[in-house]
Amino acid sequence: MNYFRKVLTKYSLNFLFLGMIALLLSGCHNLPTFPESIYPTDEELLEKKIFVYRIEPESKGGEAYKVVYLVDASVDVVWKKKIDYNNPIQSSKVINYQLVYNSDKYTITRETYSDSPEYNFTWKNTFSPDKKRIDFVLMNPIEVGQNFNYGYIKFEPVGIGDKTRVTQIGYFDFTYASYWINNMDKDGMTDFVTEMAKTDREKILPASPTHKITNYSNALNNNKIKPVVQAVATSEFKAVSFDGAIDFGKYHAIIIGIDQYRDLPALRTAVSDAQSIAEMLNKDYGFKVNLVLNPTRSQILDELARARQTLTENDNLLIYYAGHGWLDNGADQGYWMPADASRNSKANWISNTDVTSEILGMSSKHVMVVADSCYSGKLTRGFQIKELTPDYMTRMARKKARVVLSSGGLEPVADNGGKGKHSVFATAFMGALLENNGALDGTSLFTKIRHPVMVNSDQTPEYSDIHKAGHDGGDFIFVRKTAAAK
Repeated sequence: MNYFRKVLTKYSLNFLFLGMIALLLSGCHNLPTFPESIYPTDEELLEKKIFVYRIEPESKGGEAYKVVYLVDASVDVVWKKKIDYNNPIQSSKVINYQLVYNSDKYTITRETYSDSPEYNFTWKNTFSPDKKRIDFVLMNPIEVGQNFNYGYIKFEPVGIGDKTRVTQIGYFDFTYASYWINNMDKDGMTDFVTEMAKTDREKILPASPTHKITNYSNALNNNKIKPVVQAVATSEFKAVSFDGAIDFGKYHAIIIGIDQYRDLPALRTAVSDAQSIAEMLNKDYGFKVNLVLNPTRSQILDELARARQTLTENDNLLIYYAGHGWLDNGADQGYWMPADASRNSKANWISNTDVTSEILGMSSKHVMVVADSCYSGKLTRGFQIKELTPDYMTRMARKKARVVLSSGGLEPVADNGGKGKHSVFATAFMGALLENNGALDGTSLFTKIRHPVMVNSDQTPEYSDIHKAGHDGGDFIFVRKTAAAK
């Protein structure tokens, strides 16, 4: 359990302006910032203290903290307890807990807190047994009013008997985060995190009359909490039923890459990204690919119009765009910039409305837009977690889908930084498809690539249905050739 999860709900969503003013008037001073490498001595840990530090955040901003304390149990005992998500360590502030997906590599959980019972926080916890480390990331930050939230917990033996040093580091960003982390009063970061660490430390210990561990698996088994199965973007996707009998239809792709512009700065990786992705989709996923390099506005619109005229309900269409993007704040409109776009005239720009209108008129059952460009988040409406059941693939295959995966929100995105001659986003996108050995839905693809893009750049990918484009609850599904042949 991550200590700050509970407080984030309260402070990111319910921290009112008056509270902020009161905090300032109370004489709040900034806590000193320590390097991430700071640790208390073994002697200090033996005093049963819980050490809370404000540490330097990562380059993307926000805030960060570090908590260190000692547990009177071996590393193996502590590790076994912490990764038992059927019987999780939870405080009284957790009023609802759902184990969405569970494996020996990671889990996905959904939790509701007493501070904000109307919001569900969805977490992915990835295990590294050899390092005795759990990496966590908030999968739906937009839904709960945050920009990002991730970190790790690690467990280490110390040379003072059969004891374990527990270290948790968290990186997060939400409105008024700095006020919370500097508030030395009750419910400020130090007070709140210390109290959570005390609860966590006690419940890690072997169960006793004074350390009773709540058995959440009983509630799950009695259907008091409805469990759901989460499709995930790894080779473990077999957790969601797919017997090869589902007719996913035919797959088509329009892959657009623009490096060379007549009136705008050249890009370095857009064409290389488009070429590599086109090859992978054709070779590994059986897509009929139309690769369009450095096209003009009319050429892009002609490709979209041709797909609208020729594709049927049995077809799936992926539209991948890598190139310049632009946001008109006054008109609240995003644009793709074709090769003939001029910086002084919108005549050759392609608006989000242009793209949406073409998609709305298409007969294809599933259409996904993947946009690796600046300000591409204007196509999305915010990430939505889907509750998945064993018949998920069948339902998603039958329902109409109009979805968009963007490389960032309303911010500039990196043109390089990935492996080889690829952007950070394209590297993560291809990596997720390469790992997949079965059927992979768009939601799970997003889950897989979001964190790597965030930690390697200053952009935050988004995934959602396309507003007013005819979405009806389905999702785009990538089916690897080897899986389809079974």
